[in-house]
Formats: sequence, structure tokens, C-alpha cells
Amino acid sequence: MRSKANLGSPLEELISRTCETYRQERIAIIEKVPTEFIPIRKDGKIVSAKVERKAPVDYMGNYQGRAIAFEAKYTDSDRIRLDEVQPHQREFLYAWHNTGGMAYILFGFAMKEFFFVPWHFYDATRTNWKEMRTRPGYFMPEDLREHKIGAGMIAFDFLATVPKRGER
Repeated sequence: MRSKANLGSPLEELISRTCETYRQERIAIIEKVPTEFIPIRKDGKIVSAKVERKAPVDYMGNYQGRAIAFEAKYTDSDRIRLDEVQPHQREFLYAWHNTGGMAYILFGFAMKEFFFVPWHFYDATRTNWKEMRTRPGYFMPEDLREHKIGAGMIAFDFLATVPKRGER
């Protein structure tokens, strides 16, 4: 079985470069949220670490005066499971959205296609799948076309899909 460790690293690098461009262009301030680790020591040296607290989502920040948070999920396949977003991430994005923040999930497929999916779309789709089983338990790129990230002012302009302040 192939390891999933660091599978999303190229996507995270792309997001980080884009966030830096957003900062330089004064479009948005979006930062990677670190996971908190506790060092494990042996003979006074750090030999390992364990997760103390999982980060609620991968990225948080401010865009046009509004708080934005999103989780990034990557697959090298042609589909990504709806369960890929973990329970603590779903709880956080649900609460973030319901308190007025902008909540999204950024899906990457094989570093070829990318989608910035609003929380309400993801949540409604997942709820429908869990409660009624009327659809498969995964997204494929064709399911997400209306949320596709294209090249805008910035090469990987995921914020181009976000409604501007005052738009719905």
C-alpha cells in the first residue's frame, strides 16, 4: 500500500506561494495553521514528536474584511471521498460558516484540476449522501465544475471563485 504521507505537499506549496502573492498584492492575508506537537525526548534530545492538538483546518485569514478558513484535500486519483474531511474539520468549518465566516474546502486532483468549494455545497452534498445514499460517497472533478479554479490575475487564483464583498 502506498503511503499518504506528504501526498498533498505539492498542493500546499502551490497554496503557500499563492497566499504570499495575495499578501504582496494586498488582496488577502491567509496563513497555514500549524499542528501543535509535543516533543518526545530521550536522554535530553528530541527523538520524536506526537500531535498535541490537531489544527482545525489548514488555512485561515482575512479576505476583503471577512474571515476565511479552508481545508485543502488532495488526491492523485480521479475521485476524492466525501469523508476525507475529518470530523474535527467539519465541526470547525460548520461553526465558522454559521458565525459569519467564509468556509471552503480546496480539492486538488492529480495536480491538474483544482476546486474551491463553499462549505454549504460540500455540507449539503455530504448530508445527502449520509442520510439518503442517493449519490456516491465521493466527488469527481465533473461534480465540482462550477467551483473550478482557473488562472486569474494570479496563476492559481482560488479567491477568484469567492463572491466579492456585497455579492451573494
